[in-house]
Amino acid sequence: MSKTASRGRRAASGRRARLICAGLTTTAVGASMFLGAPAAFAAALDSLSPVGGPAGTVIKVDAPGTPFDTGNPVAFFATGFASGTACPAYVTSITGQTVVPAGSPTKIDSDEATFVVPPGVTLNSGAAREWKFCVYNGTLATTTAVYDTTASTFTVTPGIGMMPPNGPSGGGNQISFAAPAASPVFATAVGLAFADAGSGCPGTYGTPGSLAAALNRASGTAATSTVPSGVVGTGPGTNYLACFYSGTSNGSTLVGVSASTYGVSLPAVTLSSPVGSWAGGNGITLDSPQGILVGVGAPGVLLASAERCPRTFTAASGYNVVHPAAGRIRKASDTRVALTVPPLAGSAPAGPTPFQICVYNGTTVGASTMLAAAPYTASVVQTLSSIMPASGTALGGTMITVSGTGFPTAPGSIQATLGGLPLTEIMPVNENTFTARTPMHGVERNVALVVTTPAGTRSLSSAYSFLNGIAITPNTASTDIDEVVVAVKGVGFLSTTFSTTVSDAHIYLVRGGYNPADDGASNKVNGPVSECNDVLPISDNELICTLRLDQRLSSAGTITPQIAVGRSVTDIDTTANSRLISSATASFTADDIGKTLTQTAGTAAVQDGTTIVDVLSGTQAILSMKATATVATSVTARIGSAAVRTNGTVDTTNASAEIAADSAAFTSADLGRVITGAGIPAGTTITAIAANGAGATLSANATATAPNITASLHDPLGVPAGAYTLTFVTEGSLGVDTTAAGYSQSTVSASSSFTVAAS
Repeated sequence: MSKTASRGRRAASGRRARLICAGLTTTAVGASMFLGAPAAFAAALDSLSPVGGPAGTVIKVDAPGTPFDTGNPVAFFATGFASGTACPAYVTSITGQTVVPAGSPTKIDSDEATFVVPPGVTLNSGAAREWKFCVYNGTLATTTAVYDTTASTFTVTPGIGMMPPNGPSGGGNQISFAAPAASPVFATAVGLAFADAGSGCPGTYGTPGSLAAALNRASGTAATSTVPSGVVGTGPGTNYLACFYSGTSNGSTLVGVSASTYGVSLPAVTLSSPVGSWAGGNGITLDSPQGILVGVGAPGVLLASAERCPRTFTAASGYNVVHPAAGRIRKASDTRVALTVPPLAGSAPAGPTPFQICVYNGTTVGASTMLAAAPYTASVVQTLSSIMPASGTALGGTMITVSGTGFPTAPGSIQATLGGLPLTEIMPVNENTFTARTPMHGVERNVALVVTTPAGTRSLSSAYSFLNGIAITPNTASTDIDEVVVAVKGVGFLSTTFSTTVSDAHIYLVRGGYNPADDGASNKVNGPVSECNDVLPISDNELICTLRLDQRLSSAGTITPQIAVGRSVTDIDTTANSRLISSATASFTADDIGKTLTQTAGTAAVQDGTTIVDVLSGTQAILSMKATATVATSVTARIGSAAVRTNGTVDTTNASAEIAADSAAFTSADLGRVITGAGIPAGTTITAIAANGAGATLSANATATAPNITASLHDPLGVPAGAYTLTFVTEGSLGVDTTAAGYSQSTVSASSSFTVAAS
């Protein structure tokens, strides 16, 4: 009867308690209580496996209905009552009979349980003996057996020793058997057949076919045989039992079972890919270090969704067998077979589905035998949805998280490229996520991610952008240092021209994000404060440059040292205890940052030594110290300082960097100072002093010849303390088109930040 039918019958009849007659208890029941099964009783067990074996055998029962939902499984073995009788309500003893509790009751699920045959289930003077077997879901006096038509039968047999305990697939090797001295099983003619250890020995000889073997009896307790050809591997670690019968006719009964299993190992094989798409179409190879295909012209291959392969080549659907299409199996050599995997399901499965790839020595149904087997998993090809973060430095090394579905979780099962270059440190997190580290890559936006797993390859377009990022060392210096040598790592340095020409590449020091757009006054919206010049590329990914901190660039970003030339502002607003000031006429610019603000008239509000540390707009700025009073539009102050000194006897010569003056007009303290005057280019500095101080050498040639001009000397305006970013740009021109294909600038990041600390 099918499980569905038996469960339906139990549902209809219900769990009816048996009547316990007066004078009988659950501890003593007369033998007369074993009567024919009442009509209302439930069906027999759906299965009992095995039906025979020595003490210590594990028995599995499959009961009708779901009896173990409401109670724990218990069972006993009993002798002395006739076949065809039903099990009583639960008892521990029966008058005139032997009752032995089953050992190690274990619930598997609501209708399945296992038990161990205990030592008390004994033989009959050394020979096989039938015992009745009853199963319950509790130990109350009213607990009825989970099946009620007839008691099941288990035959306890002698355990027969067997050597060797394992052998090759396909048999042909010799094997020896030894029965216990008290059980001379081989004293008379005995039939021998092998059986799958998972199912156990059948109760009768039946028709074992290729699993039958001739037995050579040496004595009542010793015999030998040749392992039959049907004893084949059907997967990793296939186990068999040797089953001995009272004869070789169909009804011969079980008289002995091997005390241990006989293991068959198929030759070791390796799949080129143990996982693939359920939709099939992928090619794989199966390789063995042994010549498993020697003498085989056209091997048979099938994929079975059962735990093990069919013992012989089959088209039976009971194994959910799938065959590769015609012409899609090829013997490549005596150790290799290649095939194209067929579709393994009609639609995408909910998750990975295990199969066995089974190889046979031909394609004759029911005759071609196993050569090899390997586990294979049908999976859903992964999907890709996103990368976080979606951009990072072209230097690589950014840790990203890839999200999607269907990712395998085994180490090494995922390969991926980003922009054509492999990701590293790929680490599966779960079926929906893996992490990886980006490679070094040229600056490029919207590159594709390609992920390959054993199930297939998928790509995600416009998944990630490699940005022009740089990393610098060192990343800090103090304001009392004139210059610092900086090592810069990035990409594309060898293909870039660095020079003092603004249209070439530069390494700029910028407060915030660099923006070369024209602000309408021929200044950059956010230009550089200084520049790292004297650039020396070491490789395409590294350069060294010298960052000047003792002078700053103009608002337009030109390489012109700025000086703190003072200008007066007469309408400054201050607020007590605030560092914010306002002025309608000051026209603050970024060039004012770092300059002193010295009050010259009005109610005292600006502390001595105050500097401008930030400019918010043309009318607002932030001071280094708080104002001491609130004053509205009446504070007069000078932004910047006056010249260090003025000399009215300087002679210039056109196209010459040499100037002359009175004796001792210049001192060594003037080196590096900015000099201004008629015919002297803006931003010119003094680079050398004549021996007697009566002359100097300039950083630029004079544009006119003139005697006794008035020249002023200024200290250059250095880079003020603050947080900056070193920025690599491929062109430094004002108003350059930053969207042009050839233009690139590095991003603001922690690795490119540079701090100028107050000394």
